[in-house]
Amino acid sequence: MTKKTAICLSLAVIFCTSLLAQKNKPVPAAKQIAPSKEDFNTLSFTLIDDKGISKEIAITAASEKVLNPGSYFNAARVDKIHTDGNGEKEPVLKVNIQNEKNQSISVALYAPIINTPGTATATKETNYDNSIGWYANLEGYRLSPQSILISITKWASVGDFIEGTFTGTAFLIKENMVYDNDNPAPVCNIQNGKFKIKRVKDQSGYGGE
Repeated sequence: MTKKTAICLSLAVIFCTSLLAQKNKPVPAAKQIAPSKEDFNTLSFTLIDDKGISKEIAITAASEKVLNPGSYFNAARVDKIHTDGNGEKEPVLKVNIQNEKNQSISVALYAPIINTPGTATATKETNYDNSIGWYANLEGYRLSPQSILISITKWASVGDFIEGTFTGTAFLIKENMVYDNDNPAPVCNIQNGKFKIKRVKDQSGYGGE
């Protein structure tokens, strides 16, 4: 074997080895891009209890979570709901958000405000008959409305964010407590309430624009 032939064979071996190394090199996993903060659903408010103690409540959730066709979190949609004792149903905007890190914390509201900004007031009576509602589940207690003014400040098409505010007073109902006329639930103040929730596809037959 000539010296020239030997050099050519050596180069061929190096080339083939390099090709095999490239072929067997593991393919790096695709990087998952974290959602932008602008894409998150958010809701927050200040709770001031009957003793004057203030607490900030803030919920952030990245995506919609559907439990079944009638139960979902982290979304806003036009839905149908019972509004009187005869079982008649009317369209309402429903907003629901659940804390992703602590699922015992959630807030929901609904009001007959469709296709436009507007306001509605949730009370104990409207909450009971399912016409206008607001409630919150927090750790160890829940809130139901005495009088909560709900404002939709920005209407949106499906895929965009509906925005709004809420403020007023609510009953603070602790777990394992029984309330009656002699022992009424304490009333707390709800201040600086605001939300930005992505609108999803409406319930069939109750779509808005």
